[in-house]
Amino acid sequence: MKKGIFAALILWLLLPVSAAFAKGDWPPLTPTEPFWNYQGLWWGARGTESGWAIGIAHQGKTIRATWFTYDTDGSPMWLVMPQSTRTYGWFEDVYSGPLYRTTGPAFNVEASETSQVQVGTASFRFDGGAYATFTYTVNGSTGSKVIERQVISTRVSTCEVGGQPGSAPNYTDLWGAESAWGIQVEHQGSVLSAVWFTHRPDGRGEWLVMPRAERVGGTVYSGALYRTRGPAFNKSPWNPAQVTAAQVGGATLTFLKNYDYSSESTYSEVEYATLDFTLDGVSGSKMVLREEFAWPVSVCRE
Repeated sequence: MKKGIFAALILWLLLPVSAAFAKGDWPPLTPTEPFWNYQGLWWGARGTESGWAIGIAHQGKTIRATWFTYDTDGSPMWLVMPQSTRTYGWFEDVYSGPLYRTTGPAFNVEASETSQVQVGTASFRFDGGAYATFTYTVNGSTGSKVIERQVISTRVSTCEVGGQPGSAPNYTDLWGAESAWGIQVEHQGSVLSAVWFTHRPDGRGEWLVMPRAERVGGTVYSGALYRTRGPAFNKSPWNPAQVTAAQVGGATLTFLKNYDYSSESTYSEVEYATLDFTLDGVSGSKMVLREEFAWPVSVCRE
């Protein structure tokens, strides 16, 4: 008797679903818009692999990712996935694309000619907005890591594709100006974490981290720059205790706004920043803009 009641109950629950599916009212298997936003800095889940990171810029239905990791000799190395293909379903949201390594002019000169070579592929399978599985193949070596968003403050920012800004500006984004280098910024509360990916004097790519830049007034943030060394990208298990960091300078980011009058009938507001730095005893200044590669862009707020 009880089995009959239970079977009838299951049938009663499934009938509306079957009817909706037959009429074509079932929700589409592939949603047209991303439900979550993935912009910001990510690293090994639960602090298991601190010492490397992935910067993600999320715009429209695509992401641009930069992997800040280490070469086989332990030196800092960054690889970029400049474009991605999205595949998605009810329970997953996957972005994949080619990985490139670049060479270019040193950090303290104007970037003119740069070159890049594909060294592999990468994919990100996001499980909601907090965790993802990062899978890569680099120079024939394949691996997978679980990553999560970095948290540097109690006032964690949230981002939305095409969203509305909050009452205070938020600078979580990918910033750049010259070819093949940039700054990935994570902005939470009154502090920034920033990774500057550029090139050494010999042309090889390297990255410097400003793990905590404090607001020193208005829209100005300043902090120490560190160069790190660590286990190779494909080392398993990857041991964060083997990461070393040496302060090699300092940097200040000043965020500003201007207006683009390129059209006679309209104008648009342009966000940019100046990067003033001292690195290995060399001082300089560069201008960077918020990168735009798809539409709509993401807007972050607290």
